[in-house]
Amino acid sequence: MTMTAFVVRIPEAENTVHSLRKHCDSKPAAGAPAHIAILPPFMAVELITDTIIQRARNLFSSFRPFTFFLNDVGR
Repeated sequence: MTMTAFVVRIPEAENTVHSLRKHCDSKPAAGAPAHIAILPPFMAVELITDTIIQRARNLFSSFRPFTFFLNDVGR
């Protein structure tokens, strides 16, 4: 079963979490970047349409970027 999720990519964390993810998580092999999961699972992949994607883009485009600090790695 394919899981979908909204995530925030954190490319700056790749070096920090790479070895941990390689050991504990199959997703790096599938191409998932270092990230913070916002809404997993989102919805069944077969239900995601162009309309759903556009609605999500419209929603998330209303938020401004912000600065944050990651002090810990967890799951």
